Amino acid sequence: MVPSLLFLSIVPLLVSAYVHNNIDCHACASGWTSYDCKCYRPFQVPKTWMEAEDICADYGAHLSSVYDESEADFLANLVNCTMLSRTVWTGGFMREYEDSLQWTDGTRWGFPTEIPKHPGDVDVCLALDYRRKPWKSLLCSTRNAFICQKSALEE
Repeated sequence: MVPSLLFLSIVPLLVSAYVHNNIDCHACASGWTSYDCKCYRPFQVPKTWMEAEDICADYGAHLSSVYDESEADFLANLVNCTMLSRTVWTGGFMREYEDSLQWTDGTRWGFPTEIPKHPGDVDVCLALDYRRKPWKSLLCSTRNAFICQKSALEE
């Protein structure tokens, strides 16, 4: 009885892993770089965080969300290889009246776990600095290069 219950509890995990590893992704358009079924495009022209998010939206994208250390490393390498700027906007932000960070694509915050605090009660936005590895919280009105991200999953 116990072995069959164990088997039945493992089956959903195996199916989930199979489906996740066999997802069909679209190729990214010219100028975009593929990573983990997402497409990324760096922009070198410095913009405020909101201006950058608006430009991303014009491409059907958002400022990049970062879900784990390997994705942070990928973005840091993308910045290092393709851009003159060492600091870029990501989609992380925190409003002055809130106490937790959010991503512009609506996904739940979980990484990075520690963000440098910014003095004062102001809106702050999250930037990636590939040399300082990796995070800065900056005034959202600061101008930085940025990276847009959109899904490459087939619909």
